[in-house]
Amino acid sequence: VGAESHPLGGRRSVNIHPRHALRAVTAACCALGVAGCSAPLGAHPDTATPTAEAAGAALETLLLDDADVARIVDTPLLHSVDTYTAMPDTGGRTYSDPFCGAAISSASTSTYQPGTVADVRGRRLSDSDAGGATQTRSVTQSVITFHDAQAAREFIAAARTGWLACAGTSVEMRDDAGRAVWRVEQPRFERAVLSVAGTHSSGWETEHAISAQGAIVIDVTVSGADAVAGRAETVVQHIAQRFSQ
Repeated sequence: VGAESHPLGGRRSVNIHPRHALRAVTAACCALGVAGCSAPLGAHPDTATPTAEAAGAALETLLLDDADVARIVDTPLLHSVDTYTAMPDTGGRTYSDPFCGAAISSASTSTYQPGTVADVRGRRLSDSDAGGATQTRSVTQSVITFHDAQAAREFIAAARTGWLACAGTSVEMRDDAGRAVWRVEQPRFERAVLSVAGTHSSGWETEHAISAQGAIVIDVTVSGADAVAGRAETVVQHIAQRFSQ
């Protein structure tokens, strides 16, 4: 769960400071007519209209660098293996309970239905070698723009209720590699971050954490062969700090 590994090479460099990211995203969404949008503080009516591409570049700067993520999850060899600018599909993966399966999985179309989000930027990281073997840790970080702040808040509220209902249940996951059964643990909601863990009999554990910052939802999963102990929450909190930098 949340441990995909599809190397696609390096990521594109952008030259926008994180402190300008939220302002650029907001301004571009306003220009594109996104509902619930208001002009950023200090914007001048004669200022050139940001494009959707500029908004996407600004959104991407909210993601943490590989070195920062590696330090937080204590995995020095962690590196990016994939980036995405559209919501990933499940790659043929299915769950005996789709909602509870999505609760312990990284961001995908099984959680974020088409039409409910305006934009997404994400990155998958792994400590696997060049051949994709010997993986002991994987991280997926995503920043997802909803159509307005209310929609983002409602998404978190629904997840908070739904994940609680999933606690203690077992979910069977099926994909090309076979089947695996994961147990959904008790979710937590602390410092505006909702998180839940999925555990496997092999000792593998996946933690999924989400939080809303205005119209943007931060979505992070950390999977590993040992207990992840709140690391997904910590990654979410570090991304959230970029909104005020």
